[in-house]
Amino acid sequence: MVALKAKNYKDMSLLFCSFVFPALTSQLLSGVYTTVDGFFVGMGTGYVGLAAIGISYPFTVFATAAGAGIGIGGGALLSISRGRKRSSLAESILT
Repeated sequence: MVALKAKNYKDMSLLFCSFVFPALTSQLLSGVYTTVDGFFVGMGTGYVGLAAIGISYPFTVFATAAGAGIGIGGGALLSISRGRKRSSLAESILT
């Protein structure tokens, strides 16, 4: 975890970038994986395999979105609880 020593613009930019770049990289790799997967499945099995990917892909996207939503919402609730000095509530939010 990145510790923030002084609250100035330069430190906040570094902190922001330390969170943005891993998230951006994971999204880009996920898109590349889907494209490459579709290419190889299409070459190997044809239109039936591509239809299977087309049917299953929305479920995969929904599961990813649900996980991200739970993580982001839980992180916000955790931060609010810690800010209000409610340690016991903060410890029980995502467990």
